[in-house]
Amino acid sequence: MALPDLRSRLAAAASVAIEAPDDALLAAVFGKLFADRQLRVPAGLIEYLVSRSERSLAAAGRVVEALDRAALVEQRALSTALAREVLERLNDTQERLPDL
Repeated sequence: MALPDLRSRLAAAASVAIEAPDDALLAAVFGKLFADRQLRVPAGLIEYLVSRSERSLAAAGRVVEALDRAALVEQRALSTALAREVLERLNDTQERLPDL
């Protein structure tokens, strides 16, 4: 297949923009990620995370993983206070990462 042919086929293909997840989707993702780890989530925690986390599915995974790890290491139950600490740590870590 010649390169001009490939260009014309790609130009004719439909494209779709994928936007950041809305609150409902992000809340469902957090719920699923916690359920996958069999973690008991206190009331209000998912809403707290949705309103304060980066709006991506990958970030939700990092937050749940960090919360799970912190709860185990510190022998604490999941809570809004623990989530606040974990989000601060994650934000501090991201700010120190060099740009590639």
